[in-house]
Amino acid sequence: MRAPAWVVGCGVVCAAVLATGAVGARAPAGPRLVAVELQPEDPSPGGQFVAVANTTRATIDIGCWRLRSTTATMTVRPPLALLPGKVALLSPDRAWLRSADRVRLVDKRGRQRDATPELADRAGDDRIWFRAGAAPWKFGRTTLGKGVVAGRLLQRLPSRC
Repeated sequence: MRAPAWVVGCGVVCAAVLATGAVGARAPAGPRLVAVELQPEDPSPGGQFVAVANTTRATIDIGCWRLRSTTATMTVRPPLALLPGKVALLSPDRAWLRSADRVRLVDKRGRQRDATPELADRAGDDRIWFRAGAAPWKFGRTTLGKGVVAGRLLQRLPSRC
């Protein structure tokens, strides 16, 4: 059975090739930000999202991890076990990113694990920011591949964190 294509906003979000050596240089192992949809004009769930890939050989629970933007902090709703080589598509209940923003991935201990440069999306279309392996961030259309799991971003820190 084939994995369904993930449709987000107006277009299909496609695969940032994970650091498996398929394309480009290898990225460091660990949870990595691989796609960001800023699209502030669409406040609905799925209108904005961040994709996190597990590039390790072990399952990682990213529940209670935080995503920090220039103006807000969101928490990944626990639990969220991310298998090796899989991608979590994290979306909020409300818009939290600006049309030009930076996203930082922070673990439960408060350590920054990954970050984007300043990204800007003023086009209002289905293009997103993404990267493959250690390649630079690109603005365009892509897919996230097989095995994408959905996750939620919460405005308030859950009690179990």
